[in-house]
Amino acid sequence: MTIGKRIKDAREAKGATQDELAKAANTTKQTIYKYENGIVTNIPSNKIEAIASFLNVSESYLMGWDASMPGGESSLIDCYRKLDPERTKRLEAYAKALLETQNAENEMKGE
Repeated sequence: MTIGKRIKDAREAKGATQDELAKAANTTKQTIYKYENGIVTNIPSNKIEAIASFLNVSESYLMGWDASMPGGESSLIDCYRKLDPERTKRLEAYAKALLETQNAENEMKGE
């Protein structure tokens, strides 16, 4: 899988548009399009960092050094993509609630 495909997959898994990703990476929608479609493959490291941060994936994942997307396996993403919009909202709300609970537990433990 190419870096462009990883960027596109992670962006779609997040439900973000190319415009949103472009703003987060301080670039243009056209540049994101070029990254995702392999037209530009020599992506500056500061853009990789910004894209990874916005998409909540590791730079290693985007670069292809780590095959799995952090936070879930590809089968989880495949399931997510097959859900209708109402169920994706419910899943996102549930995941956020789980994360908030985890963060609260970690704070209580002093982590």
